[in-house]
Amino acid sequence: MNEIIDFCKEVEIGTNDPLCIYEHACANNQLDVARSIIKIESDNPEFMRAVKENDNHGLIWATVNGYLEAVEFIMNLLQCEKGSFGETNIFYSFAAICEYRRLDIVEYFFNRLQDEIPGEFVDRAFCAACAGGGIEIIQYLLEKQKFTNKIWNRGFLCACSYNRLEMAKFILEFTNSNSNSKLVNTNLGVNTNLGVNTNSELVSTNSKIIIDLSLEDSRAIRHACDNGNLEMVKLILDYSNRELVNTNSKADITAKDNYGFRHACRYGYVEVAKFIMEKDSFFVKDMKAKDEYAFRYACENRHGEIINLFVPFNTKYEFYFCKENQYYMVKPLDCELNLPSVKFDGFQIYCKSEDYLEDCLKAYNLHFRRLRLKSAAH
Repeated sequence: MNEIIDFCKEVEIGTNDPLCIYEHACANNQLDVARSIIKIESDNPEFMRAVKENDNHGLIWATVNGYLEAVEFIMNLLQCEKGSFGETNIFYSFAAICEYRRLDIVEYFFNRLQDEIPGEFVDRAFCAACAGGGIEIIQYLLEKQKFTNKIWNRGFLCACSYNRLEMAKFILEFTNSNSNSKLVNTNLGVNTNLGVNTNSELVSTNSKIIIDLSLEDSRAIRHACDNGNLEMVKLILDYSNRELVNTNSKADITAKDNYGFRHACRYGYVEVAKFIMEKDSFFVKDMKAKDEYAFRYACENRHGEIINLFVPFNTKYEFYFCKENQYYMVKPLDCELNLPSVKFDGFQIYCKSEDYLEDCLKAYNLHFRRLRLKSAAH
């Protein structure tokens, strides 16, 4: 009993909840504590049911923390008929260990459960491994099951969403492969020395997979912009521009009202924003997307370098100004944005607060005079 009390103090939990103690013991690989609490609670039917039917968090915590010994201990306690593991949360634990890249435990699960793991859970595990960046896990899963085009694409979106550049490279490289002996070098910069099985059988079973970069309004590249990952953005665009990619499957960096540019500005990813601005002139005519979202949120989040990107677009009729995270935008009177504005003779200023309206007017007048002087000089 002292052992249990000491453990509870160490992990800072109470001593009056036996199942909680058991879960934390498994999570910390303290199997002596787990055995002790089981012995003490052996006459507690509710506790024993939760242990034997895996109705607790012990297994998933042990798997995530990478304690194979604890996983084996828990699995040996389970009293499930063959084929009934799906009634427990074992398979959710399986997806978690794939995300956390616990290859030894992944192998243990497959060896222990053999053919009992439903394909849908292996699909889920595949996507979890893509999210976790575990190329070695993907290698192992590919040896166990073929994956559909839908799952490969879902996995690619997971890699982009979780900012896993090497995984995204690997998926594009692998699915693009037409070689019977090795992965084709498509100059994506993927590290092929990652212990990945590239034998002819493995490649040929997945060689017809097509990654659709346009899925869900080009969600992959929007994720890359959201994460500020310039290399990911370049990777997707470079791959999208290849002749082998169907026009309908190409990424559109302007999707959803220039979502990528707007969110790069919102979160202060100046290199991504600059790259998008230099990549195409689309944003010059579409900068008003979502009522000048990009500039407004750059101001509100005090991203000075982003704000400076708009200076070159100050003209006689339009002017961007920011002070103390307040935005001010001079626009012609015929401009219609869904924002509050203050009307003047010949122009209007869109702003959320009028605190620095006079400062904006002074800056705009100075800018206007400079333009007139420059024009007169020519």
